[in-house]
Amino acid sequence: ARTFPCLKPDRTKIGCHLTRLFRSEFVKSYHTPLCSDAFSRFTDASHNVEIIEATSYLMNTLIPRFCVTLIESNPIVSIHRFTAAIHSQGINIHLIGHLFTEIHSPSSVTLTQHRHDSQWKAKYYNDNVPKVLG
Repeated sequence: ARTFPCLKPDRTKIGCHLTRLFRSEFVKSYHTPLCSDAFSRFTDASHNVEIIEATSYLMNTLIPRFCVTLIESNPIVSIHRFTAAIHSQGINIHLIGHLFTEIHSPSSVTLTQHRHDSQWKAKYYNDNVPKVLG
């Protein structure tokens, strides 16, 4: 049995409902209790809607908000501090690609106002975090 609920499953990835789970920080802070049996055969589909909404909130609100904080903060110098910062917001490290896409997306409404004076920080993260992760 899963301890935490899964993100909305990607139908192209078999079994991802067993491995792509919300972090405990997210589950604790989210406004609606989430069922860890959603998208499984242990319960009916009524809990799936809550998971879809929570996944949407994570991807479309929480991650963009964190990106703004990341760009406005001092550069991160260690993987430990970077991972801790992501995890403290309830964002799993497997979503790092989505995070970087959000930082560099020209259509990101959330980051538009911060782009002018923060380009160097976005470039810093783009250039240096992969080195730290590698």
